[in-house]
Amino acid sequence: MTAHTKGPWSVALDWTGYETHRVHSDYCNEGTLIAECFAVYEGLPKDYNAAPAHAEAKANANVIATAPELLQALETLITEGDTPHTRKGSAVWDQARAVAAKAKGETC
Repeated sequence: MTAHTKGPWSVALDWTGYETHRVHSDYCNEGTLIAECFAVYEGLPKDYNAAPAHAEAKANANVIATAPELLQALETLITEGDTPHTRKGSAVWDQARAVAAKAKGETC
């Protein structure tokens, strides 16, 4: 698997007909677009309260933007916390290893 775009990633608000939260890479000022999170409410009543949908889109973008840092922190924790006790049989450590592998595309 190809490595992910290096972090840090950041979120910027963009108004292009929708309130769109775009996640970009800050690596080397490339500004690579990672993801777009926006609320869609076409066909809904005009008095529809879009605030929760916008808040959710922003929250999703923030989670995506922290992915490189979360993966790095998780890998550091796994490496530095590697002891005979944590290697096998601990559900929390097994979950941490599984999530790190999933983030790197090493599992289905």
